[in-house]
Formats: sequence, C-alpha cells, structure tokens
Amino acid sequence: MDIVNEIYELAIIKIEFYVSVGNSARFESYRVMYESLTSGNFFGEGIGSFGGPSSTNYNSPLYQSYYFNWYGMQEQLNTTDTFYPHVFVELGLFTGIIYLSCFFIPYFLMERKCYDKKNRIVEAMLLIMIFGDAFWAFSMTSVAYILPTYFIIFGLKSFEISNDKGV
Repeated sequence: MDIVNEIYELAIIKIEFYVSVGNSARFESYRVMYESLTSGNFFGEGIGSFGGPSSTNYNSPLYQSYYFNWYGMQEQLNTTDTFYPHVFVELGLFTGIIYLSCFFIPYFLMERKCYDKKNRIVEAMLLIMIFGDAFWAFSMTSVAYILPTYFIIFGLKSFEISNDKGV
C-alpha cells in the first residue's frame, strides 16, 4: 500500500502545484476557464483565442480581458499548455463536452459480449490516466498517448469477444 500512498501524494503535489495554488501560468489557465464558464460561455470564445500558439502569436485579447498573469514567462512560453482550459475556453461548456465525448464514442461503440472484470479495470485505468494527465499536459491531443491507449482497449475488447465465441 506504500506505492498507493506515494502515487496519491504525488497526485496531490501536482494538483497543488499546477491547479490549485495560484503561482503559475497553468493556474491562471484554470482561473480563466472558471471565469469564462461561470460567465455563461456555452459555445466558446473562439478557436485559436486561448491556450494555443496562435493565441499568443497573434496577441489574443482574451489574455488582457481576463487579466492573465504569465508570472514573467510570456517570452518563454508560446502556449499555456493546459488541455481542459484550452478546450473549454475556446469551445465553451456545451461544445467542449461534445468534443470530449468524441474520445469515448469508439470505446462505447465497440461490441462487448463478455464482461471480463480484469480487462474492464485495465480499460478504466488507461482512460483515467489519459484524462487525468490532461489536467497538466496536452496528452489528449497527442497521438503518441491516445493511439496506443485505444489499441490496448480495442485489443482487450476483441480478446473478450473472441474468447466468448470459443476462438
């Protein structure tokens, strides 16, 4: 159980450093996301307006309107490098949820005839890891992260189906 405690402590440290303690550009991204969503941003502030390289290269006015604090890193950073704020500020609440649900559609459309508990645990862990990592990185948009995850999940599902048929 020591490893579970260590993982938990590491997760808390990451969350405090990147999300909840207001001393980084990442925290600022979450603050802007919160302010944007609570002001009724259902359909987004606009593609390319926040979080990505185009928003910083072309001086998006959102940074000024939300009083974004770069903590002296504006010259070194060309993006805010936070996935969820990027999605929800640019796309809004409604469209952001639709976008994120697209990651689950292939998972739920795959036929499942056998419910192997071990495989379901592995699948859930993989999805939790990818969606959890997206709190402080852009893993959700990285083919190197997403593609192997879906190959493993589809492989597990195919294995379940072929075992159910006696193959």
